[in-house]
Order: sequence, then structure tokens, then C-alpha cells
Amino acid sequence: ELEKKLHAAEQARVEAVAAAEAADLRAKAAEFLAQSLQADAGEVESRLKAVEHARESDTCRLLELEKKLHAAEKARSEVVAAAEAADFRVAAAESVSKSLRAEAREAEDKLQSLENAREVDAQRVAELKQKLHAAEQAKTEVSAAVQAANFRAATAE
Repeated sequence: ELEKKLHAAEQARVEAVAAAEAADLRAKAAEFLAQSLQADAGEVESRLKAVEHARESDTCRLLELEKKLHAAEKARSEVVAAAEAADFRVAAAESVSKSLRAEAREAEDKLQSLENAREVDAQRVAELKQKLHAAEQAKTEVSAAVQAANFRAATAE
């Protein structure tokens, strides 16, 4: 009976040693797992910081892009306003151009009318010169006839 108890105690001790070794292995495995988890946690924290830094950087870039977009929209508005003003000036210039063309046509018509009147006046002057020349010639002939009549009258006396 003592042998049985001794054998049972020995077997219990072997099982206790095996259980202790298993517990020790599990403790080492848990410690290794804990170290691995700490390393993973460090890596995750590092990645988290990198992501936060990238997010901050992206936020800054986003703000810069929003400023550039605002500036571009303002520039586009200015360009649109300038184009509208240019369109208005072009329309005004076209209106002035039409008006000036109409005035030029009127001036050309007046000039043509004046040139026609000048030609009529020149013809009239030429006619009057001919009549004046004919009248002077007639006067000369009358004067010669009067002188001839006076001469005949003087010789008849």
C-alpha cells in the first residue's frame, strides 16, 4: 500500500513537474506574445503617428488648395467681368463704327453733291464767259460801227 502511495505520489510529482513545465512554457509563450504585441503596438502607434502626420499634411494641402481654388475663382470672375466689359466696349465700338460709316456716307454724298454743283457752276461760268466774250465782241463791233457812223457823219458835213 505504501508502494502504491509512493508510486501515486511519484506520478503526482511527475505530473506536477510536467504541469509546471507546461505552465512555464505557457508563461514564456505569453511573455513572447506580450513582447510581440508590444512590438505590434509600437508599430501601430508609429503608423498612427505617421497617419496623423499625413492627415495634418493633407489638411494643410487641402487648405492651400482651397486658397488656390478661391484665388482661381476670383481670377475667373475677374476674367469674366473683363470679357463682359470688353464685349460691351466692342459693341460700343461697333455702334460708333456704324455711326461713323453713316456719317462718312453722308459726307461722301455731300461731297459728290458739291462736286456735281461745282461742275454745274463751272459749266455756267464757261457759258457766262462765252456770253461775256460775245458781249465784248458785240460791244467792240458796235463801237466800231459808231465810230464808222461818226466818221461818215463827219465826212458828210
